[in-house]
Amino acid sequence: MDTALRAFAAGCGCPELADRVSAWDDHVHYGVWQLPDPVPAPGVWCTDLVSGTRRYAQFPNPLPGGAAPWAVWLGALVPVDGIWRSCGNGVWLSPVEGDAVAEYVDQAAHLGAQLISGVPRDQLPEPEPVRFGQAEPYCVRWETGETPDAEFADFASAVTAGMITRLASQVWWKRATSPRLENTDGDLLLLMDATITVSGDVAGQLLAHADFAEEDGGDGQIVWWGERVELFAPDDEAERWVLGRVTPGEGRIRVRVNSQQRLARLVRILTALGAEPQVTEEKRAVPSLDFAWGPAPDGGDGGDEASPAREWEKNWVDQAVAPLDFRTPRQAAQGGAVDAFRVEALLRQLEYQAGLATARGQRGIDVAWLRAEFGRVR
Repeated sequence: MDTALRAFAAGCGCPELADRVSAWDDHVHYGVWQLPDPVPAPGVWCTDLVSGTRRYAQFPNPLPGGAAPWAVWLGALVPVDGIWRSCGNGVWLSPVEGDAVAEYVDQAAHLGAQLISGVPRDQLPEPEPVRFGQAEPYCVRWETGETPDAEFADFASAVTAGMITRLASQVWWKRATSPRLENTDGDLLLLMDATITVSGDVAGQLLAHADFAEEDGGDGQIVWWGERVELFAPDDEAERWVLGRVTPGEGRIRVRVNSQQRLARLVRILTALGAEPQVTEEKRAVPSLDFAWGPAPDGGDGGDEASPAREWEKNWVDQAVAPLDFRTPRQAAQGGAVDAFRVEALLRQLEYQAGLATARGQRGIDVAWLRAEFGRVR
């Protein structure tokens, strides 16, 4: 396959330059590179979120765009005189954007591998759009014990190179437009808290249903489970999506779901059980997956337990968060592996935002305090 670098090397008329450009073409690695610490000393460690390839590379100092911890570079690295260096053309992404782009490239690479292996195109699923704000936490993927595959890394690099312009345009388009927030069913996100009158032993009937189970430590709360989640885990270890939660009461139940469609679906299940459900009270809230908040509230040092900033952080720990299926970060941090990965991804996005605020001379979120609160110190 011809590339721009090979074409340049063939036509430049300078053997020394042609050799160098050919070497770049042989070893260039396009990736979705995450930088835990973007301060060059003199280089920085970075990991391709798609392939797991890890490089010690040289980036401009200071990094353009005010890069912060966990920033993601969508672009190429090339070896120059034995040192990996970033190319000039690329896009800096937030951790949330990096997860979405990495997920998309990973899926495209696996579809491409199946095509090459002979699977008919009409038997392969259509690629999904880039799932900004909804992708799995690829930023922690290579800390779960998964082993990088060097052969796949080369293939993923080629796929990223072929898609990088399209991916960059989708990032810029996403930044310029208001997102449509959806749950895992593709429904418009709407946080619903409803009271439903029922008849009979609804709790017992629901618990006899395969998709409902009593939540551990939930004081009688019932979890409504969806399909299995195969996030970095084999089928027998996969967890399941949480579609909602039901709190039984005398002659009524309280239901919390994240779309109008799920509430209607639950009502249909209750009707089929003969519970004669009637929605008597309903509260709605439109959630936001926008993490790009500004600095913490004014009013004192973040180390001051009485400061408004610390109060904000304390409140956030116990607020329902959309990416955690409307569980609180504290609840999710005490859950299973998938929930723990999502909490860590949230903390990294917060740390990124705090780094940007600090670069502007403002006080960002105290992520170290949050990590200590969860007992998850990096």
